[in-house]
Amino acid sequence: MGRWAIGALLMCVAGVACAADPLFGKYNYGAAQRGIGEKQGFAPCLESTGATVRCKENVEYAGARFRLALTFNQQKLVDASLYGEYSDANYRRVLQQVAKTYMLVAIADDKNVVDVLAHTLNPNRTEADAKAIGDFETHALRNGSITYRLYEQLDQYIKPGLSAQQVLGSLPANIRVAEVTVKRDKDGNLLIVKFARPGLSSKKTRP
Repeated sequence: MGRWAIGALLMCVAGVACAADPLFGKYNYGAAQRGIGEKQGFAPCLESTGATVRCKENVEYAGARFRLALTFNQQKLVDASLYGEYSDANYRRVLQQVAKTYMLVAIADDKNVVDVLAHTLNPNRTEADAKAIGDFETHALRNGSITYRLYEQLDQYIKPGLSAQQVLGSLPANIRVAEVTVKRDKDGNLLIVKFARPGLSSKKTRP
């Protein structure tokens, strides 16, 4: 933890959803729901208000097997999530895989959010600050609920003197965001990886 590799991938023109806007694998933001069905190994699942979800079992990611859930709004794909059984090994491999092309922005539990990007960009950060983040992460994991929020290619938008708020405000609408979540309770231990382009989704819902 704490060492997040950043990769470089080509992106589509800012704010435009197209074939270069992948969510997970070959599944692109805005893809038509009609192209995802039984022939592709998907079945209806996880129905929620205002959205349709199609799931496919036994999908490989980072050396583990997951259920892939594709969420559609107005018959267009808006996010892709992987649901699998938590294990320490899978947890580590997933974070290592995501960190190849994403940069950590925040860590959250059920009640609080730690702004990791602000800490990273703070020239006056201290070891005590880093320890506080590590302690928060450890506590959240111990209590069975933690989410890591990461942005793809974030290094391209970090400039000297910019605050975390300014960096996030400069991002293109189609930047891809990953959330890695661990949930452990009496009903089971889940590892969830969600890929989305929230800037495009929020843009579509504006009046």
